[in-house]
Amino acid sequence: MDVLGKNGDLLLKLMSASVARHDAIASNLANQNVAGYKRQDVAFESLVLEALDSGRDAAAVDMELSIDEETPARADGNNVVVEDEVALQRENLIRFQLWSTLIRSKSSLVESAIHGDR
Repeated sequence: MDVLGKNGDLLLKLMSASVARHDAIASNLANQNVAGYKRQDVAFESLVLEALDSGRDAAAVDMELSIDEETPARADGNNVVVEDEVALQRENLIRFQLWSTLIRSKSSLVESAIHGDR
C-alpha cells in the first residue's frame, strides 16, 4: 500500500531531484574559481512534463545530471555565474519546501485516518 497515494513515488523523486540539484549548485559554487570548470545541472521537472505531454508514466522518469556547455565561459574557461547559482539555489529551496509540505500533508491525512480526530 502506498501511503502517499498514487503520486507518492513521483513526490519522492521530486524531492530527490531537489537534493541532487542542491548538490550540483553547491559544487558549482565551490568551483567558481577553478579554471575550466563547467557548471552542472539537474533536469527532472522538465522531463516529467515531457513524459506527461507524451502520455508516459511520469513516475518512471529519472533525473539527469548534465554538464552545461551552453553558458558562455569566462576567459579561464569557467562558466559559473555566482548570481545565477544563488538564484537557482533559492528557487530549488522553494521547490523542496513545496514537495516536503505536500508529503507532510499526505502523511497527516493518513495519520488522521488511522487515529481519528483525538
